[in-house]
Amino acid sequence: MNREQISRIAHAEHPIKAPLDDDTVRRLLERGVPCGDERVIDLGCGGGEWLLRGLSTWPKLQAEGVDISRDALAQAREAAGRLGVDERLVLHHQDAADFVSPQSFDLVLGVGAKHAFGGLLPTLAAARKHLAFGDRVLIGEGFWEREPSGEAIEMQRASSPGRAAVQPTRVSLLWASCSMIESAISARRAVWPGVK
Repeated sequence: MNREQISRIAHAEHPIKAPLDDDTVRRLLERGVPCGDERVIDLGCGGGEWLLRGLSTWPKLQAEGVDISRDALAQAREAAGRLGVDERLVLHHQDAADFVSPQSFDLVLGVGAKHAFGGLLPTLAAARKHLAFGDRVLIGEGFWEREPSGEAIEMQRASSPGRAAVQPTRVSLLWASCSMIESAISARRAVWPGVK
């Protein structure tokens, strides 16, 4: 079983690939796109769940997603076609850390993608490059509510050698603006203690 299969199973009950419920996802998107005509990018979009929800809710929203998984991007394209939002969604198959866009975005999402950039500060720095001045970034990372059992860790290792241990049960979210990101980066300190 590969990492994508494990993730699909672990998040089968979640509306997105994070332990968040529908209402929380809706409220976060409402906060991020207050006008409904914004440009949104998701760095490490996976199957595009955040983008598809936004596009389905706001008919003037424009969205782009970046991911290294061909399978996940194919799922996103298929879902966008079913929802009738495919003309407003652009997907890029590449490493999110290497992605460059000539345009800025009103909302930059990076939920569960910190590993793609090498830590929180590099994730914030990457998000800042895509952010229109004064707009928003939402970064989210999973964590365990309690340490997983030895049995759970062994099952994970057996099914996916060399990969991270079991899926997190909670997610921490960070909203930031351009000025907050620049302050954190220039001070060379993380918003959350103990992270890169």
